[in-house]
Amino acid sequence: MLNILYEPIQLAILLISIGFIFFIISLIFNLSTRFIISLNVLLLLFAIVVSLNKIKAHQALLNHLLFIASIFSLIIYCSVLLTIIFLPFQIKTTKQANELSFLFLLAAALMNILLYSSNYVYAYLLIEAMAFSFYLFIAYYSKTLGSIESAIKYYFVGTLTAIIFLLGVFFFYRATLVISFDQFNFIQVTKENILFFIIGIILMSTALAFKLGAAPLHFWLPEVYHGAPFYALPMVIALSKLTIGYFLVSFLNSIYQNFNFDFSYIRSLFYFFAAFSMLIGNFLAIKQRDVKKILAYSSVANVGYLFSLLTIDLSNQVISIYSSYLLIYSLSVFFFFLVLSFIIKDKQTIYLSLHDFSNNLAHANIFIVMSLFLIILNLAGFPPTLGFLLKLSIVYQLISHNQIVLALIFVLTTILSVYYYWAIISCLIESIKKVQIRLYLPLPEILLTLIVLFVGLYFLVGVFTPNVIPFFK
Repeated sequence: MLNILYEPIQLAILLISIGFIFFIISLIFNLSTRFIISLNVLLLLFAIVVSLNKIKAHQALLNHLLFIASIFSLIIYCSVLLTIIFLPFQIKTTKQANELSFLFLLAAALMNILLYSSNYVYAYLLIEAMAFSFYLFIAYYSKTLGSIESAIKYYFVGTLTAIIFLLGVFFFYRATLVISFDQFNFIQVTKENILFFIIGIILMSTALAFKLGAAPLHFWLPEVYHGAPFYALPMVIALSKLTIGYFLVSFLNSIYQNFNFDFSYIRSLFYFFAAFSMLIGNFLAIKQRDVKKILAYSSVANVGYLFSLLTIDLSNQVISIYSSYLLIYSLSVFFFFLVLSFIIKDKQTIYLSLHDFSNNLAHANIFIVMSLFLIILNLAGFPPTLGFLLKLSIVYQLISHNQIVLALIFVLTTILSVYYYWAIISCLIESIKKVQIRLYLPLPEILLTLIVLFVGLYFLVGVFTPNVIPFFK
């Protein structure tokens, strides 16, 4: 079992090592961008093949969270593969593509190590290493003041969350004397250490909620996303949330299963985060007229939807719904910004008003616009999309566990979110009416169109398939 568990970590370390060696060689011998990107693509394809085999192995172990981690691992590798393939079309010049492609590969490997990490000290180091690569995504390759400002804000927030997380680790270690999830079932927390134990969990959970952008700890998120270049957003917004969100539920599940305590304090903390995130995220999104800020505040609201599940018992069914919603939301945001970074005319711009959004859509092909339309419908939770099915499942779980007030907030804020999503949807509808059908498209645009159209249709008709998500019934 240990070999099966740690092989994905060894694979990620192998990717980092090979990628770094060829990155140094490329700097010394000035290798072509095409060669470096091709190499990174081959490395990721190898990782995808290995991940596919690991999914079957982890499913056979009957370990629910490990199976979900293997699915997320595959999704991350596939997503980063697409990001690197379309990287030359997302930036103005290909001069920076060598460094960026290696950073994307590095981030993918770090995310995969975090998915399988059972040591919360290592988890801290991995989260900070991921954050460092995100700082470079946002600022190092952009000359705009907004991007540099966003990276600085992100850096200070990262420093603050690191301090909070380390304080939590200190208190948790003081109470348990262990640093690994695997050792939880071998220890007992004495009455004298219960306070340290609870404080440690609260601080570590708060730090992770900070990283995810839960309200009222969301103040940094809209500004950072607003100033980030478009090529960085699929990684910074979507894949980072997928990884940290999984680590959070894995951490909480390990604690709940191995310690016989009343965790009402922890659930109350997430009740607070969930309610505030749903209310603040949706109400502030209504006032926005910039696409990035709309989706940034939408991100706050969606974190609230996820956290509402952390206020109830973490059964396998609840974890499945949590993980499914996290996956579908992350994929929706990933493909939305991947397409935007491809079709936007000014590759140096970091701001995108609704008016500019409409202008850029006018030059896109109709199938990409239709795909974006389906993705936004899924984000908004319109029936019969997967987003609607999963939101309905969350409400059902909340009502079943007598969280009536939280369920009511969930329903009302979801209805409210239609208002600001409609601003984007109306732009897409107008573009569909005006855009001309082009018969001849460049090969990269054909590939992106087919992929995004498939994803959009999956969100629309996947609800009618019996196993729409492997771990969701």
